[in-house]
Amino acid sequence: AGSCDLGDDTQWQQLQQLQPQNSVQASLVEGMKSYRDARQRRYIHLVDGGIGDNLGLRTLIDRFETMNMEEMERLPGNANGDILVILVNAEVNPDRLIEQTYAAPSVGTTMAAVSSAQFSNYNMETLDRFRQLLAEVQQYSEQNKLSRKIYFTQVSFEHVKSSEINRLLNSLPTTLALEDIDVDRLIVAGRLLLRTEPEFEAFKQRHNASLAEGALSEQALCEYYPHPACPTPPNRAGSP
Repeated sequence: AGSCDLGDDTQWQQLQQLQPQNSVQASLVEGMKSYRDARQRRYIHLVDGGIGDNLGLRTLIDRFETMNMEEMERLPGNANGDILVILVNAEVNPDRLIEQTYAAPSVGTTMAAVSSAQFSNYNMETLDRFRQLLAEVQQYSEQNKLSRKIYFTQVSFEHVKSSEINRLLNSLPTTLALEDIDVDRLIVAGRLLLRTEPEFEAFKQRHNASLAEGALSEQALCEYYPHPACPTPPNRAGSP
């Protein structure tokens, strides 16, 4: 910390000159500047990003909060083109045993329930704020006669229509040790959910885009999630 030469860095210069307009901006600016203080912050300890940004949207929100529209337009590489934001929301809502018994829950179960409630509330607030900021960017584009359109699509288990599949996905634990079949199921579910998202479909149509050759079809869902809605394979017809 404090040893990097940021004298010629445009974004750092903008940060130094920024006059915060509210408490959120002030907190963000001071927090970023504090990493230059090698005496007070000799070491930085990192934890799971989900603790502070479970959806991964806070960085974008912070950028919006600390810069006005004109400054964002002047950023290097910022083109006057459409913007597609894809949020992969892996939040789960499993059936909880705590709700099936009158027995007092353990400390671990209680902490899990408390943290889940906090994450859920924070996620909703983050999503609401992000949508509001995207609407402001879209409004700015329209007022300045820019052809830019903004698309925001969310891949989330809550959008799975089949109750059987929804229950299966929501029962998967948050861990790095998932079974191979569960990893495959998540990949397939993510692909299929993205394809059926209205905003993603609108983006594809606007740009005359299509899926890559060989991409999985919707029938692939039944190979990983056998449920009553899936057709019976011909070779199984009449089998006991």
